[in-house]
Amino acid sequence: MYDSTKTLLITLALILTSCSTDKKPRESLSSLLKYASFEAEVPEVSEDGFAKYAKNKILVLLPLSGNNEILGRDILNAVTLAVTESENKNTDFWIVDTEDPKNSKIKLYDRFKNTEFTAIIGPVFYGEARQFGSLFPKVPIFTLSNNPKVNNDHVFSCGISPRDEIRSIFSFVRSSSIDGMLAFIPNGSVGDQILSCIKQEMKRRNMSKEEVEFVRYDRISRQNATELARNSEKSAIFAMEPIFDLKELNGKQVITLCSAVQIDPTLWKGAVYAFTKSKAMTEFSENYRAKFKKSPQMIETVAYDITNALLDSINFHESEEEPVNEKDKNKNIFLGRHSGCLGDYVLRKNSGCIRKLKINFVTD
Repeated sequence: MYDSTKTLLITLALILTSCSTDKKPRESLSSLLKYASFEAEVPEVSEDGFAKYAKNKILVLLPLSGNNEILGRDILNAVTLAVTESENKNTDFWIVDTEDPKNSKIKLYDRFKNTEFTAIIGPVFYGEARQFGSLFPKVPIFTLSNNPKVNNDHVFSCGISPRDEIRSIFSFVRSSSIDGMLAFIPNGSVGDQILSCIKQEMKRRNMSKEEVEFVRYDRISRQNATELARNSEKSAIFAMEPIFDLKELNGKQVITLCSAVQIDPTLWKGAVYAFTKSKAMTEFSENYRAKFKKSPQMIETVAYDITNALLDSINFHESEEEPVNEKDKNKNIFLGRHSGCLGDYVLRKNSGCIRKLKINFVTD
């Protein structure tokens, strides 16, 4: 159990499985602790169930039931860990299960339309992020999606973006003695997104079409992929899947995405990918494993970073006399530079979370 100096200050205005207010505050807190998977001390509450004296409200939208329940709970664990470690004493976190049928978008809007939220963390998926973005047009929304299409003046995609990975990869290509790249891109929505990111980066760098050659495929045999890559005039090979044997590519530099490496790094020995490793990430991973008996995945790390960024920003801008909402009604206090487990990043309108990733070589 955490000591009393690190009291869990997560919302007691808790909405986990419905919008009902029938439950008593302390019962609601117990529900949160059950979802959050660890014990914490109970802060003083007022009659309406909110933490006493909390000036700011952050709404957390996660799938805490249904097919994505485990994912939602793991993310909530990361948010809870960040809150527990924070020195912020004046923020309520309202938790909503987006998969509960009682929490339809319209019902949530009716419930919260007159509530001044400081920010929203979540939802997880692109479609939901767009819907909630239209329902709460004046609230900064930090979705855990990595789809940059959701970005606008108040919605920020915070997941590790392929855009940031591709940008870092092309910086590496330009700074190395690499003569062109052959890119294997699978057909489908994910492949289309990567292809779009590559073409945008080529345009941004004024690269000719001849510098990058594309191979689109539905299915491709390991033999055919290896032969195409080995016989290509390009000195770098980009792939999203381990569709060839790296040892048979005549020394060509293989480039991939961090998500592919995380699945099985042994299949990518010698390849490069864009990612940021930090001391903060090591500490977070150790604390998360010690508390929840499992390792955090990328999305949990993102949630932890964003929660810390919001709480730090609130601490920096908050006055004793009035909450952030009243003091900075027309200003998004969260914009600008931040640093976390995933390195340095910038929160910018219409661009979301822009990360500065580093190139890593797979050695194991």
